[in-house]
Amino acid sequence: MIMKFKHLLFYIFLFSNSFAKCDTLDFWSVYLNDELIGQFYQLSNEKIIRLQVKELTESDEITVRYGSDHPCVECIYTLSVMADVKRHLPEAKSTKHYSKLTISLNEILDASKMDQVHKFNFYHSERNSKPYLISNLNGQLLFTLELIN
Repeated sequence: MIMKFKHLLFYIFLFSNSFAKCDTLDFWSVYLNDELIGQFYQLSNEKIIRLQVKELTESDEITVRYGSDHPCVECIYTLSVMADVKRHLPEAKSTKHYSKLTISLNEILDASKMDQVHKFNFYHSERNSKPYLISNLNGQLLFTLELIN
Protein backbone atom coordinates (compact mmCIF):
# COMPACT_ATOMS: atom_id res chain seq x y z
CA MET A 1 0.00 0.00 0.00
CA ILE A 2 2.82 2.41 0.89
CA MET A 3 4.64 1.62 -2.39
CA LYS A 4 1.50 2.45 -4.41
CA PHE A 5 1.16 5.72 -2.53
CA LYS A 6 4.82 6.58 -3.25
CA HIS A 7 4.34 5.81 -6.94
CA LEU A 8 1.18 7.89 -7.05
CA LEU A 9 2.93 10.77 -5.30
CA PHE A 10 5.86 10.52 -7.71
CA TYR A 11 3.57 10.74 -10.75
CA ILE A 12 1.67 13.67 -9.28
CA PHE A 13 4.92 15.63 -8.87
CA LEU A 14 6.17 14.55 -12.27
CA PHE A 15 3.09 15.68 -14.17
CA SER A 16 2.44 18.79 -12.10
CA ASN A 17 5.80 20.21 -13.26
CA SER A 18 4.79 19.86 -16.90
CA PHE A 19 1.71 22.00 -16.31
CA ALA A 20 3.53 24.71 -14.38
CA LYS A 21 3.88 28.11 -15.97
CA CYS A 22 6.69 30.60 -15.66
CA ASP A 23 5.79 33.19 -13.08
CA THR A 24 8.80 35.43 -13.64
CA LEU A 25 9.17 37.48 -16.78
CA ASP A 26 11.90 39.74 -18.01
CA PHE A 27 10.71 42.77 -19.99
CA TRP A 28 12.35 45.56 -21.93
CA SER A 29 11.49 48.81 -23.67
CA VAL A 30 13.37 50.15 -26.69
CA TYR A 31 13.68 53.86 -27.47
CA LEU A 32 14.96 55.79 -30.46
CA ASN A 33 16.32 58.88 -28.74
CA ASP A 34 13.49 59.40 -26.20
CA GLU A 35 10.65 57.95 -28.30
CA LEU A 36 9.35 54.47 -27.45
CA ILE A 37 9.65 52.22 -30.53
CA GLY A 38 9.20 48.76 -29.01
CA GLN A 39 8.20 46.84 -25.90
CA PHE A 40 8.91 43.15 -25.46
CA TYR A 41 9.01 40.38 -22.89
CA GLN A 42 10.50 36.89 -22.83
CA LEU A 43 7.58 35.26 -24.62
CA SER A 44 7.16 37.90 -27.36
CA ASN A 45 6.82 36.26 -30.76
CA GLU A 46 8.34 38.72 -33.23
CA LYS A 47 11.18 40.76 -31.79
CA ILE A 48 11.98 42.93 -34.81
CA ILE A 49 12.25 46.70 -35.04
CA ARG A 50 12.35 48.17 -38.55
CA LEU A 51 13.70 51.67 -39.17
CA GLN A 52 14.02 53.66 -42.40
CA VAL A 53 17.68 54.63 -42.94
CA LYS A 54 16.72 57.94 -44.59
CA GLU A 55 14.92 59.01 -41.39
CA LEU A 56 17.96 58.36 -39.15
CA THR A 57 20.81 60.70 -38.28
CA GLU A 58 24.28 59.96 -36.92
CA SER A 59 23.32 61.51 -33.58
CA ASP A 60 20.39 59.12 -33.01
CA GLU A 61 20.65 56.65 -30.16
CA ILE A 62 19.01 53.34 -29.32
CA THR A 63 18.25 52.97 -25.62
CA VAL A 64 17.08 49.79 -23.91
CA ARG A 65 15.62 49.61 -20.41
CA TYR A 66 15.71 45.99 -19.28
CA GLY A 67 13.77 44.91 -16.21
CA SER A 68 13.31 41.72 -14.28
CA ASP A 69 11.40 40.74 -11.17
CA HIS A 70 14.50 38.85 -10.03
CA PRO A 71 17.36 41.36 -10.45
CA CYS A 72 20.92 40.24 -9.99
CA VAL A 73 22.71 41.69 -7.00
CA GLU A 74 26.08 43.34 -7.70
CA CYS A 75 25.86 42.70 -11.44
CA ILE A 76 27.10 44.48 -14.50
CA TYR A 77 24.44 44.70 -17.20
CA THR A 78 25.53 44.88 -20.83
CA LEU A 79 23.76 45.69 -24.09
CA SER A 80 25.69 44.40 -27.12
CA VAL A 81 25.11 44.61 -30.85
CA MET A 82 26.07 41.71 -33.12
CA ALA A 83 26.03 41.39 -36.89
CA ASP A 84 27.79 39.37 -39.56
CA VAL A 85 30.66 41.85 -39.85
CA LYS A 86 34.29 41.65 -38.85
CA ARG A 87 34.42 44.73 -36.67
CA HIS A 88 33.68 45.65 -33.10
CA LEU A 89 30.19 47.04 -32.73
CA PRO A 90 29.18 49.25 -29.81
CA GLU A 91 28.00 48.11 -26.41
CA ALA A 92 26.70 49.80 -23.26
CA LYS A 93 27.20 48.80 -19.61
CA SER A 94 25.61 49.68 -16.29
CA THR A 95 25.79 48.48 -12.71
CA LYS A 96 22.17 49.49 -11.95
CA HIS A 97 19.08 47.35 -12.57
CA TYR A 98 16.61 48.82 -15.08
CA SER A 99 19.01 51.59 -16.02
CA LYS A 100 19.28 53.07 -19.49
CA LEU A 101 21.66 51.21 -21.79
CA THR A 102 22.28 53.51 -24.77
CA ILE A 103 24.08 52.83 -28.05
CA SER A 104 24.76 55.42 -30.73
CA LEU A 105 23.41 54.54 -34.16
CA ASN A 106 26.45 56.16 -35.80
CA GLU A 107 28.56 52.97 -35.76
CA ILE A 108 25.60 50.82 -36.75
CA LEU A 109 24.81 53.06 -39.73
CA ASP A 110 28.51 53.04 -40.68
CA ALA A 111 28.64 49.22 -40.56
CA SER A 112 25.47 49.04 -42.60
CA LYS A 113 26.95 51.27 -45.33
CA MET A 114 30.46 49.80 -45.39
CA ASP A 115 29.61 46.12 -45.03
CA GLN A 116 26.15 46.05 -46.63
CA VAL A 117 24.61 44.60 -43.47
CA HIS A 118 21.03 45.52 -42.64
CA LYS A 119 20.20 43.35 -39.63
CA PHE A 120 21.70 43.87 -36.19
CA ASN A 121 20.94 41.71 -33.15
CA PHE A 122 20.80 43.38 -29.74
CA TYR A 123 21.72 41.19 -26.76
CA HIS A 124 21.40 41.80 -23.03
CA SER A 125 23.71 40.02 -20.63
CA GLU A 126 24.53 40.26 -16.98
CA ARG A 127 27.50 39.10 -15.03
CA ASN A 128 28.23 39.32 -11.38
CA SER A 129 30.90 41.81 -10.43
CA LYS A 130 32.45 39.08 -8.30
CA PRO A 131 34.56 36.94 -10.65
CA TYR A 132 33.51 33.62 -9.15
CA LEU A 133 29.77 34.19 -9.74
CA ILE A 134 28.46 34.06 -13.30
CA SER A 135 24.93 34.49 -14.58
CA ASN A 136 23.60 34.92 -18.14
CA LEU A 137 27.08 35.62 -19.49
CA ASN A 138 26.21 34.68 -23.10
CA GLY A 139 23.25 37.02 -23.24
CA GLN A 140 19.67 36.94 -24.37
CA LEU A 141 18.50 38.16 -27.77
CA LEU A 142 16.30 41.18 -27.11
CA PHE A 143 15.41 42.19 -30.65
CA THR A 144 16.69 42.49 -34.21
CA LEU A 145 17.09 45.95 -35.69
CA GLU A 146 16.40 45.88 -39.41
CA LEU A 147 17.49 48.93 -41.42
CA ILE A 148 15.37 49.53 -44.51
CA ASN A 149 16.72 51.61 -47.41
